[in-house]
Amino acid sequence: MLKNLFRSEIMQDGYKLSKLDIYYAPPEGTLQEALAYVSSLPLDEDPEVFGLHTNANIAFEIKTVNYFMDTILLMQPRTGGGKAVKTPEEICTDMANELAS
Repeated sequence: MLKNLFRSEIMQDGYKLSKLDIYYAPPEGTLQEALAYVSSLPLDEDPEVFGLHTNANIAFEIKTVNYFMDTILLMQPRTGGGKAVKTPEEICTDMANELAS
């Protein structure tokens, strides 16, 4: 991926960073112009930007949904046979701490 960025051609105005027309090296200009270009880019990148097949997006979404469903199942109340059971709040706190580290 980096070989497309670290090359002399990137200094040319309009050098395309991917096959998609929206991702190109903007012309030299002010900081405000560069920020305007970056702000115009979509929030959800197409996998093509990274040289990946469009199915990469499907795999990512499946993984996200599975993680979400696992989280919901973990939060369901459980009956314990005399063992201490974590509350949903404790489970959420533990998961938040895990994601933060």
